[in-house]
Amino acid sequence: MKYYLEDVREVFKRTESSENGLSQSEAERRLEKYGKNKLAQAKQKSLVRRFFEQLADPMIIILIVAAVISAVTTVYEGKVSGSPSFPTDTVIILAVVLINAVLGVLQESKAEKAIEALQEMSAATSKVIREGRIMTVKSEDLTVGDVVVLEAGDAVPADCRIFESASLKIEEAALTGESVPVSKIISVLGAGDGGVVRELTRYDRVESIDLVEMDPQVIEACRAYLPGNACRMDDRRVHIYYENALKFIRKCEDEYDLIIVDSSDPFGPSEGLFTREFYGSCFNALRADGIMVNQQGSPFYAEDATAMQRSHQRIASTFPISKVYQAHIPTFAAGYWLFGFASKKYHPINDMDADAWNALNMRTRYYTSRLHVGAFYLPAFLEEMLREVEEH
Repeated sequence: MKYYLEDVREVFKRTESSENGLSQSEAERRLEKYGKNKLAQAKQKSLVRRFFEQLADPMIIILIVAAVISAVTTVYEGKVSGSPSFPTDTVIILAVVLINAVLGVLQESKAEKAIEALQEMSAATSKVIREGRIMTVKSEDLTVGDVVVLEAGDAVPADCRIFESASLKIEEAALTGESVPVSKIISVLGAGDGGVVRELTRYDRVESIDLVEMDPQVIEACRAYLPGNACRMDDRRVHIYYENALKFIRKCEDEYDLIIVDSSDPFGPSEGLFTREFYGSCFNALRADGIMVNQQGSPFYAEDATAMQRSHQRIASTFPISKVYQAHIPTFAAGYWLFGFASKKYHPINDMDADAWNALNMRTRYYTSRLHVGAFYLPAFLEEMLREVEEH
């Protein structure tokens, strides 16, 4: 089963473990039952097999063939001359072949023993909680139900389910080729229709999604009448909170890698999601390299344009990096809509890794890495509107 999709309590129940880990005796019993935490090693070759593999070398085969030809020639010449002679050349060649094969087997055996000794000296270790205290064991001695403690720079020693973390980032360059760690913990504020959640769950690397929706009836209605959008609401990584988004985010600090604000227009119930206080709370809720994406509205209608400028000014005064990008959405007013990208560290174009995205082979109907760059190149009138508020 995919434990990383299961609730933590269910994982502890299935593995018969707890936050205090296993007892030493239980760990030893399970290690004997399930075996070592290491890849199965190939069966070692016997000495006889190694010897014959030495004889399979092309040069050795040529020498053996030469020895046979020499022996046949010597015997034939002896019969013709009537005085048989000893096949000295044949014996010398075969002796050289045998000595070479024996030396090859000895060298190979010594090399294997040296490698085994080095592996033993550099054996990986891991910190685990057993009997309620942290201890260090060989990584190969980890077993089902062990609670592993990871710190900055540690390699993940086994398939694990994370149940507690602080500022977690995973370096996956060896697996995915990505140059930077990837987002694991995401908050979605609004978006009760489920469309954003549906897209996020396409990424296996996403560990947890907190969906905050004020009205439970919105989600129930979307489950019933928009199943194409709400089809991933029951994903085990999705946690739904029926709460005011402003109050929810106030309580969070250094918790999320990404916050997506999918709110309605900045009027009425959603007005609080466009305030300086809200953006400050999002800033505090993000980790050191966190990103916030939000709706910015339309620039074409006076009231909407003013709200868009006001929102951008507040974000730009809160985040060190704040950019606006555009998208064409036919169902929205004028078919043209703006979104905000705000980050503590990453620039949306300069830090973009197009190769990493393309390597995912994600099938999309709109987004491409080229479109990503183009979305941030805005019309002149819009750049002027944004400059007006950035300079004040």
